[in-house]
Amino acid sequence: MIKVIAGLSIIAFVAVFMFDGCGGGDSTPPFYTVNAGIGNDTTGDGVTKPYKTITKALSMANPGDTVTVAPGTYDNVLGEIFPIVIPSGVKLIGDEANKGDGPTPTMILVGGEEDISDMVFVGSNATIAGFAMQSNSLSTLTSGVIMGGYHPTVKNNRIVGFTYSAISVAYVYAEGVISG
Repeated sequence: MIKVIAGLSIIAFVAVFMFDGCGGGDSTPPFYTVNAGIGNDTTGDGVTKPYKTITKALSMANPGDTVTVAPGTYDNVLGEIFPIVIPSGVKLIGDEANKGDGPTPTMILVGGEEDISDMVFVGSNATIAGFAMQSNSLSTLTSGVIMGGYHPTVKNNRIVGFTYSAISVAYVYAEGVISG
């Protein structure tokens, strides 16, 4: 009798563990989508209907999530708020195969008279990959990408036009990755 109860307890534990999202089952982290051309930050959900801005998608993302970005220009005219902050554990992925420079670029652009100091901040265990990042700013924009925290990754991007640096490594407490 004790063995049966213990067995049922184990089965009940496994059933709860597998179906409550804590393990087994479909525990795939969400993929949020962004599309400057057809997205909408008000009515989009990032899953069935894309967001319009990277800023909105990242505000909804949690550690382990991936935000995929369609080709287009992402700038303050579209509604981006700079610096774009990639939260800890989130991946921001554009056109990685072409470093953001496909037939239609996946471009993060700062231009005009904006007075910002940094374009993108990559947090702990966060990734940015597959973007063309450019500054046409008339102000003194310091850096394209700031890497911070533990294990940030910047890979397969094209970063040009910044007055101070394309990539700055600040407050990195454990090795980060810069590649491509």
